[in-house]
Amino acid sequence: MIRTWRVLDLSDIRQATSGTTARFIVAGFPRVTGQLDVESANLHATQLTQVYTSPYLGPLPSERDDDDFFLQYGRTAKGAAGEPKATLPLEGISGAMVWAVAEPIVWDARSVLQLAGIQVAYTESGYLRCKRWDAMARLLDQIHVARARPNSHA
Repeated sequence: MIRTWRVLDLSDIRQATSGTTARFIVAGFPRVTGQLDVESANLHATQLTQVYTSPYLGPLPSERDDDDFFLQYGRTAKGAAGEPKATLPLEGISGAMVWAVAEPIVWDARSVLQLAGIQVAYTESGYLRCKRWDAMARLLDQIHVARARPNSHA
């Protein structure tokens, strides 16, 4: 049996770059594509949306830190045949993984898609705001350390 999946390890984490040749994929389930279950009042994801993008080169918000990086997003994008297409509002995909897409000399799944960060906000006519994966790793380490400490209130 051929295994078609593998577990991510540290070699899959790629620092997001600001070069103009870098490409990224963000995938998630925007609220606008969901279906509301009236009985339970739950919104069910129905359509995976994939955003193929590159670094945002426009003016950046003044309130940002070194863990932020920005990707292009606008009201229109090019379709597969190069035609203009309307884009979806992305409310609901915050927390989606951001994958860096490399262009290796020899294609290998491990070297093509690498985790770069998570998407945390967007503007309809400008950019996706993302946090670098190493910032998320630091946060997870802090949570792990805090949970490992004995409860001092007991």
